[in-house]
Amino acid sequence: MTAAFTAALTIFLARKLGPEDFGVFSLALGVASVLVLPGDAGISASTARFIAERRGNPAAIAGVLRHASRLRLLTSGAVCVALVVFAGPLASAYDEPALEWTLRGMAVAIFGQNLMQLYGGAFTALGRIALSFRMTTAKAVVELASSVGLVLAGAGAVGAAFGRGAGFIAGGVFGFFALRRLFGRRGPEEAASPVALRHIAAYAGALFLIEGAFVLFEQIDVLLIGA
Repeated sequence: MTAAFTAALTIFLARKLGPEDFGVFSLALGVASVLVLPGDAGISASTARFIAERRGNPAAIAGVLRHASRLRLLTSGAVCVALVVFAGPLASAYDEPALEWTLRGMAVAIFGQNLMQLYGGAFTALGRIALSFRMTTAKAVVELASSVGLVLAGAGAVGAAFGRGAGFIAGGVFGFFALRRLFGRRGPEEAASPVALRHIAAYAGALFLIEGAFVLFEQIDVLLIGA
């Protein structure tokens, strides 16, 4: 079902934006697809591993999620702020003024996507696939409605980017509250978790190097063609 939403949105954007604006949107999407990787930094997969090892121990899982969320805010937040700041110079480098605010819209999408990666990995590790599906559906519905509304209002590629951002943020918010409902607030017993923040970060670093090569090779053609 979510694939149908994505397909419908892609067809709509291609027809409504036209070649130039859709090209700007696609270029910004390529940049965002590369930056999602350092924003995640392997934390999602690392978190899923430590959660899977502690199924049946809610206090330990809550501790893992707390550490992972702190790392997520640090890595993804830094990447998104950097993209917002350097969107202007990047747009100038590509000689495309409309790219500036489109990239800033994509910065919002990157943050939301990183949240969904973290929470989606946690749902998988917990065997709660239904929650993962609901999160993805919420993202798809909000993205479709927001993107169509903004583009029809005349926002062009910028509207499409911010619509994408709205969808991912909606999905991330859903994932946050779903996990909060599962585990709630844990008291001092969380300290019994043997997983420290450095353990998650160390394992994430190795995964980041491996995943980085795949993502870069997937997106390098879009970036070079755009240049």
